[in-house]
Amino acid sequence: MTEETRRRCLEPFFTTKGERGTGLGMPYLDGRKVGASIAAASAHTPVILPTGWGQRLLSENEIPPHLKVVPSKPPKMHEVRAALAAVSGGSLSR
Repeated sequence: MTEETRRRCLEPFFTTKGERGTGLGMPYLDGRKVGASIAAASAHTPVILPTGWGQRLLSENEIPPHLKVVPSKPPKMHEVRAALAAVSGGSLSR
């Protein structure tokens, strides 16, 4: 890491990617809305939404009906396997 990067790394929207992006993923998108758009465009496509809010959504029973699985981030490998099995009808092989 360069000295400039070290000095600026905690600045909001600081990036080392130049014009290619902010490095922040999708900070202004709501995954639930993205999932709803996918479900509307293709009702047979299962939507898995890994989110840092997964446990809260589960505990408060706020998972939107178009989302098939909502694992918390970062998901553990067994959670990823379970999510994929859930949307594939359990027909996953290793």
